[in-house]
Amino acid sequence: MSTLSVIVASCGRPTLARTLESVCTQMVPGDELFIDVNDAGDWGHRARNRLLVKATGDYILFCDDDDLLAPGALEIVRAKTLVYPGRVGLFKMRYADGREIWDTPELIEGQCSTGTIVVPNIPEKLGRFGNEYAGDFVFAKSTAALYDQPPLFHPEVISLYRP
Repeated sequence: MSTLSVIVASCGRPTLARTLESVCTQMVPGDELFIDVNDAGDWGHRARNRLLVKATGDYILFCDDDDLLAPGALEIVRAKTLVYPGRVGLFKMRYADGREIWDTPELIEGQCSTGTIVVPNIPEKLGRFGNEYAGDFVFAKSTAALYDQPPLFHPEVISLYRP
């Protein structure tokens, strides 16, 4: 069974407790949770870069402090890592109005979000989050470029955007 490191970057929103509850209720022994609270105004990207080097789980995923992990998300991620070991995965995120990221299985800006990315914890194959609005896309693209195979696009929703 794969262990998971979940990274939550927060700017101190009051929704953080709810976010953490959605993560902690799904964790199993061996998983770990990292939280960085700052107000650097960079959408948490510097915090994620700092925490990446601390993660020890087999895979790393992310959640923003105003989003939730969908029920069963970590179980879904764990199952996919067993079927597709060592692969970068992009899952879906659902908005409150029912729309989902991604529409087409293509790694382009607007088709991924922080809460959709799951990567193997191989330090030399981890990209960096950019310090701009689309820094999560920068991370997904730079990480995927370090692999011989393209990322897998999984149709399961693992993240709920500002529910």
